[in-house]
Amino acid sequence: MDKFTQQIETARKRTQILNEHFMEIPSEQQGLLTQVFKEMNVALEELQVAEEELRQQNEQLTSAYSLVEEERQRYQELFDYAPDCYLVTDVNGKILEANRTAANLLQIQQKYLKGKVLINFVPEQHRHSFRTQLLQLREIETLQEWEIQLETRQGGCFDAAISVTTVNDATPSPKWRWLVRDITARKQAQAQMQSIQSENLQLQEASF
Repeated sequence: MDKFTQQIETARKRTQILNEHFMEIPSEQQGLLTQVFKEMNVALEELQVAEEELRQQNEQLTSAYSLVEEERQRYQELFDYAPDCYLVTDVNGKILEANRTAANLLQIQQKYLKGKVLINFVPEQHRHSFRTQLLQLREIETLQEWEIQLETRQGGCFDAAISVTTVNDATPSPKWRWLVRDITARKQAQAQMQSIQSENLQLQEASF
């Protein structure tokens, strides 16, 4: 932008110099040069208008960039401090982003989660099922409440409910956003309820 302005200013100064030396030019050439000067002045005016339009567009782009950056920062804060475990991976399950809750749930520092493959947190006996689900995700694009066991970095296991949505942004390849919830307590409560119901049924059968 500054370079463009300098070029216009240079052209203006050269035109002024030519005007100052106009009377030194032979009279038979003055008519032609007068027309040339008029055209040059018109061109300079058009350039000045273009310069102003470019300046306004540049200000609008700067403002738009600031809004986008503010929105990106807001999203990052919402993502990072969300109470639920959120991960963003590529279609191969490589972790690109992870929030604080994810780090706590998987018992690993947040900075070390990025770059790891999510399947590393799946117990060996469930990895075939996990790979199959990854392949299916490329077709169905969304997944709701898929239950699977996950393994923390410290070796402990917990029951997880996973929901996945496809994120289509400006990058060439799609990404997946994972919502992971620890449902161990819920599963234990369900198991206890089933056990109680089974005991009640046995007592009812024994009473006949």
